Amino acid sequence: MQASAADDTVEFGNFRLNRRSGELRRTDHDASSPVVIGRRALGILCVLLDRPGRLVAKQEIMDAVWPGLAVEDNNLTVQISALRRILDRDADRSCIQTDPGRGYRFVLPVRTLADSTADAADALGQREPMPVAPGPVLARRNWLGWLAGSAALLAGAGGLAAIEWGGRLTGGRGQPPRMSVAVLPFEAEKGDPVLEHYADAVTETLTTDLASPVSIGYFSPSLVAPHEAAVAQSEKHLDAKGIGAALRVRYVLTGRVRRVPDKLQVSVELVSTETGALLWTERYEDEPNAALAEPQVMARWVRPGMVTQIFNVEAARSLRERPDRPDAMDLVLQGKSWEFQAPSPQRIVKSRECYERALQVDPVSVNAMTALANALLMVMWTSGQPPPGGTGRIEKLISEAEARAPNNPEVLWDRAVLLWFRGRWPATEAAFERLYTSYPTWNGAEFMLGRCYLLLGKTDDAIRMFRFSIRRSPEHFFIWVRYHVLAMALLLVGRHDEAADWSQRGLAAHPENSPSLLAEQYLTLASAYAGSGRRTEAHEAIGQALRVWPFVTVRGYWTGSRPSPQFAAQLARVEEVLRSAGLRDHADEDAETGVQPQTGLRGDLIGLTPDMVPGANTIRTSGLVALLATQRPLIIDTTGSGRSIAGATGLLGAGSGGGLDDPLQARLRRKIDGLTHWKSEAPIVTLDWNAERWGGYNLALRLVALGYTHVSWYRGGEECWQASGQPTVDLVADDW
Repeated sequence: MQASAADDTVEFGNFRLNRRSGELRRTDHDASSPVVIGRRALGILCVLLDRPGRLVAKQEIMDAVWPGLAVEDNNLTVQISALRRILDRDADRSCIQTDPGRGYRFVLPVRTLADSTADAADALGQREPMPVAPGPVLARRNWLGWLAGSAALLAGAGGLAAIEWGGRLTGGRGQPPRMSVAVLPFEAEKGDPVLEHYADAVTETLTTDLASPVSIGYFSPSLVAPHEAAVAQSEKHLDAKGIGAALRVRYVLTGRVRRVPDKLQVSVELVSTETGALLWTERYEDEPNAALAEPQVMARWVRPGMVTQIFNVEAARSLRERPDRPDAMDLVLQGKSWEFQAPSPQRIVKSRECYERALQVDPVSVNAMTALANALLMVMWTSGQPPPGGTGRIEKLISEAEARAPNNPEVLWDRAVLLWFRGRWPATEAAFERLYTSYPTWNGAEFMLGRCYLLLGKTDDAIRMFRFSIRRSPEHFFIWVRYHVLAMALLLVGRHDEAADWSQRGLAAHPENSPSLLAEQYLTLASAYAGSGRRTEAHEAIGQALRVWPFVTVRGYWTGSRPSPQFAAQLARVEEVLRSAGLRDHADEDAETGVQPQTGLRGDLIGLTPDMVPGANTIRTSGLVALLATQRPLIIDTTGSGRSIAGATGLLGAGSGGGLDDPLQARLRRKIDGLTHWKSEAPIVTLDWNAERWGGYNLALRLVALGYTHVSWYRGGEECWQASGQPTVDLVADDW
């Protein structure tokens, strides 16, 4: 007997799924709206709904959703993450539980519409959930009919119209929404079922990723193509303009997959549906076995280039169409177009200015909050100093964004990076783990998680993540960083030849890097050479490091925290190799440099320092040991993090240059007054990394100008304190 329509419809939470049509709908405040869901994710959902409350083995799911195909576990992980992004929105916990290594369990009660109807009729209360069988999933395979279930709209969340099934546009009929794009099914060489499956998987991964509620972090995509319209157009051969008119999108992405000698090649094109112009084309290649096992990697390669081009086109369009009255999303788009170019201080400033204006236009825009927080974090990343307003402003931006969109990937990213700067390593690892698990295609998540693994002594896991990061984003403009950190990880576990190879790649990828970073790369190369017995080449690499940056030391190779015994022991071995190769251990705190004391603040914080500071004492290590034995001074470390003196307060940027009447001075007064309980005679010690850093010197001058009468500058800094064998602890930076 044929099942009724009520039996075909399943309810769980605030969702309703029609098994026969594959349509999923969400109910919010008594209003029902369709939900974009990929074909594979929908198939997995049907399998789980068929067995509510039961553990479903991973292989059982894969056999049902990918019948007869050899599929890697990663494919299932990606689709489960996509499902969770859809189903767990605003939920305290996931409706899909993971049993590690075994499978998944759907924990919400599942009911057929027939159950609900009967309940309403006889008011008997809730019955036991009735098992339901998975229905057909997107049976139509013609390209435009398929497109109706997979096109994605990247409509701006900042007040832009949302498109739903039936072609209803909440903002009225007009031009296609900005950022709207349709991903057409990728073509494959005819007669090759493996390539056809791979092309489908790449297309689906791209579409699912873009169609997630926060796929790029700045947008809330909706389904663009009304199902009925797509079916009506399914037999027509349309060009880009025709597709744009039928689906009301501004852009179409097409792709082709083919085999070339020893490679699998994917070619993509982005076309304007308004003009028919080709906006961007790119070709990607990968090893066949690796590519076929992980189609989401190829999708990951395609997305950043496509998104960058759309951002740039939309930013230029907003400047052209609304030069004098931009809305918040216009300004975010313009800021991102600056940010997506090769990094430079000027471009960082330009992007930050756009985000500041966006917040002025719309103070509650999550897009603007996260973009500005990320830009301010980039200032810290590139300069080592906090941005204007300090880390407190970054914290405020992230907290406000979290209150509005706690699961937004850009919010998760900003929070994790801020934790990184604060040196809170277990919390940082957990934050990046959450981002990577929730959004496995999020660019950079696996790389930063690998860096956490490195610091916490999980070096083999770190190496795996770094290699994966490089393969997933081979064209990333920070690829040299990924090469360098992989080289360092290999160095820590004694794989010296591999470390030398990756270190050379890093140097070649960005030969115009800043002098300090080039020197760090040369030291990694020197240690790799020395560890493999290539002493002459090691000395040459150290010479190169000194030529580009004369302030390098053994202890300065890694100035950050060493939060795990494993990492500390590995670094100690690398340092010993550098020491044996002839690099100086540390900067001498008693060195006579001939540099004269100055009463003004120094802007460039790296360089030889005087042996005294006007208005304050200058103390050496022995003097600080004696002072600590008799008093309890307030110790302020301007590095903000690293291994420092027990009890020190980390105030990143407190020793910045500027003027003694600048805004930083006012912030510093409030902070120090609180730390000293308004006692101007309180003993205070300032320090930086070593005797070739001016942060501690500048801070001493600032404190003297504030009226503090017992200020001492510890010239040797963290480095000399460590070299003297004094006890150290990990320093956690204060918010101020």
